[in-house]
Amino acid sequence: ASDDLVAGTRARARQVMTIYGGLTVLGAALLWLSGASPFDALLHALTAVSTGGFSTHGDSAAGLGGRAVQAALILLCLAGAISFSLQHRAVRGDPLALLRDHELHALLLAAAVTCGLVLLAESAAPASASPGSAADAAFLALSAQTTAGFGTTEVANLTPASKLALI
Repeated sequence: ASDDLVAGTRARARQVMTIYGGLTVLGAALLWLSGASPFDALLHALTAVSTGGFSTHGDSAAGLGGRAVQAALILLCLAGAISFSLQHRAVRGDPLALLRDHELHALLLAAAVTCGLVLLAESAAPASASPGSAADAAFLALSAQTTAGFGTTEVANLTPASKLALI
């Protein structure tokens, strides 16, 4: 019985490391191809997949470059927020498992609602008080839902309603 537990734990650990490693390599390549330096691509891939959100730049994701890099980064954060066991099942022959997963549905719904609330709150703010574009608001909302915490604009400059939505 204890041998089965050890073997099962090892198998699960291999599955998680395979998905984590694959996402990290693919993410670093995607970030690099999107315009990030190789160093930034690797480090941001590592922190996006783990949804740690640490950046080599003082201004977080805003320092990485253009919108293409930021879009790649947020996709990687979303991939990191999805259960690695679920991703393993999808890669190993059951891609529809992603469509059936209620937790994934909840994550995407929460991300969409948060994006909508932040966009609404920021669009209602005076133009001079707005911290950035709709893309910045959507990026912050998605980053918050994945718990990565990357930013493209200063959260302190957001409206109180946007801050509440992010929380």
